[in-house]
Amino acid sequence: MEQRHHLLDAEIPKSLDLQLATDTSLLYDELRFTLGVDSLTAASGAFGGDLDPTNGMYWTWRSGYINFKLEGTSPACPARKNRFQFHVGGFQGPFASQRKVSLAVTPAAVIRIDLDFDRFFKAVDLRKQYQVMSPNEASAELADLLAGVFRMHQE
Repeated sequence: MEQRHHLLDAEIPKSLDLQLATDTSLLYDELRFTLGVDSLTAASGAFGGDLDPTNGMYWTWRSGYINFKLEGTSPACPARKNRFQFHVGGFQGPFASQRKVSLAVTPAAVIRIDLDFDRFFKAVDLRKQYQVMSPNEASAELADLLAGVFRMHQE
């Protein structure tokens, strides 16, 4: 059975290279994927593989998955040690954070997708917003923003 969920972790470069089987006669001009875990899967508890809680993408206190995690430091951030933490997740309304992403593509043997974090950090003022750790309005807004950072890389 084909794996439905994939954890992409910048600290594990091998995880950033997805090999997906496609029919070579397939004609396409768009790539669609879901950022996050659907509500049925999220409500079913913890799983193994890329959805294993030991991967650090599951809130055991909340019984749900983190769909996108972004952590780092910035001199603009007033938090201790200038750290920002964005753990975007949640599967229940009104703060569900699963997002559909569609990208126009040109058929190729290798399709590369980049993440435009400049766009993200231009929209987020780290002096005011530097920590989101649970499903809430801010998390849902960040989910919208994060769905827009994916860019098709044209060689």
